[in-house]
Amino acid sequence: MAAHLIREGYFPDYANAALRLLPEWTHWCTGQSGLTGDFAARSRAAALTQATALLDEQTHHPAAERNEAPFRRQE
Repeated sequence: MAAHLIREGYFPDYANAALRLLPEWTHWCTGQSGLTGDFAARSRAAALTQATALLDEQTHHPAAERNEAPFRRQE
């Protein structure tokens, strides 16, 4: 869900930077929460998968339409 919100709410450059941090952040979160075993492993695997699916700049609005970086304008 975090990856979805990042992709939908941020411009590609910012979203991609955040997505690259997702595996490390997920690892930290599982450690802080005490989540272990299969659930922790599945969370880390999902974060790694999402981190490899970066946004393509061409699929988003042109730079001229950007007015509130790093967020995309909701329409």
